Amino acid sequence: MREWLAQGRAWLKQWLATSPIASMVKIAVGAALGAFVDELANQGVGPIWVAVGAALVPVAINWLNPDDPRYGRNGRATS
Repeated sequence: MREWLAQGRAWLKQWLATSPIASMVKIAVGAALGAFVDELANQGVGPIWVAVGAALVPVAINWLNPDDPRYGRNGRATS
């Protein structure tokens, strides 16, 4: 079972890093997060918090990609 899960994770990492469909999914997630931040602004949340939320959207999208070298693997710095 563990080997099966490891193979699935490896496939998902590769797919997220190289597939055009995965890029579309990441963009759609970013749009959804952007809409959520906009909704926060409409609900009376302070502008500073809306700005912080908007700034975190691209970071969150990149963080979802486990092969992104800017964030390391499993929270550890890459070398």
